[in-house]
Amino acid sequence: MVEATLACFRLPRRVRRVVSACMAFLTLSACGLRVPSMQPYTSEADATIEGFKEIYMIAYVKCELHRSVLQMISDQLNAPMLISVDWIKKWGAQMSMKVTVDEKSTLAPGLSFNSPYENAISYFRTGGNVISSQSFSLGVGLTASSEATRVETIGMYFPFADFFKDQEISIEGIKATLDKLNCNAPVGPGGKKVLDGATIESDLQIENFFHSKWVIAATPDLLALKSDKPVDGSTSPFETLNYEVKFIVTTSASLNPVWKLIHIATNATGNLLSAMRMRTDDITLVMGEAVQQGNVFRPSPAATAQFQAVINAQAIGAQMAQ
Repeated sequence: MVEATLACFRLPRRVRRVVSACMAFLTLSACGLRVPSMQPYTSEADATIEGFKEIYMIAYVKCELHRSVLQMISDQLNAPMLISVDWIKKWGAQMSMKVTVDEKSTLAPGLSFNSPYENAISYFRTGGNVISSQSFSLGVGLTASSEATRVETIGMYFPFADFFKDQEISIEGIKATLDKLNCNAPVGPGGKKVLDGATIESDLQIENFFHSKWVIAATPDLLALKSDKPVDGSTSPFETLNYEVKFIVTTSASLNPVWKLIHIATNATGNLLSAMRMRTDDITLVMGEAVQQGNVFRPSPAATAQFQAVINAQAIGAQMAQ
C-alpha cells in the first residue's frame, strides 16, 4: 500500500522500498503512538519490574532518611557543647516520587526535483571567461510527528518518630543501629539487582543534606537567637526543609537514507525518521514538624502548605517548559 502510493511520485523502485521499510519500522516501534512503557523496552514483565523498582526505591529513601536522622542525633551526642537538635525526633518527611516518560517520533520525507541547464559563459576582455552552472530545483517536504507522555506520581509520609521506636539514645546504641542499616541496592527475582546504581537509583546524598543542616541548627547564636522559641533544642530553628533530586535521561535514534540523482534527490537535509524517549525521575522531600493525632502522625499545617507550594511550583514549571 505504502509502496504503491510512493509510486505516484515516480521514484525508483529501490527508493520506494527503503521509504516503505522506514515507514513500516515507525509503525512497528509505535514510539509516541501509544501509551509509553515505563521500561526502555516493552515486555510482559514491564509492570512487575517497575513495581519492584518503586518498592525498593521507596524503601531506599526511607532507609536514607533513617540513617540521616540517627546520624544527626549521633553528631549531637558527640558534640554536647552545641545546641541540641532533639527537635528532629518530632519531625517527618513528605515524599513525592514522580516518574515521567515522554516518547516522540517524527517522519519527515523530503524530495528535491532538479532540472540542470546548460552552462552559461560570461565573457571578459581580460582575466579569462567564467563558466557558471545553471539548474532549477524544487523541494517538497512532509512532516508528521506523534508524542505520548505518561506520568506516575506516588506520595507518602515518613514520621521520624518511627525511627526512634525501641531505639537506645546513646552513642553506642545509635552506632549499633547504623551498622545494621543497609541501604545498598537490593536484589530482585532471579538474583538481578533491581537498582543498578545509576541516576535516581544512586546515592541521593540525603545524609549530606542533613549534616549541613545540623551544622546550621547546632551553631550557637546563628538561628536560634533570632526566634522567640526557647534555645534548648526542643524547637527547630527551621520551619521546613526542602530537598529535590531530578534525573533526565534522553535517548534518540534517527534514520536518513539519501539518494542524489540527476533529476531527483531525497532527504538532502534533516532526517527521514527519528525517535526520542525521555524519562524523568523526580524525588521531592519536604520535611517539617509532625503532629500526633492518636497513634497517627501527620504533617503540621506549615509543612503541608510548603509541600503543596513545592508541588504546585513544579507543575507550573513543567507547563511553562512545554
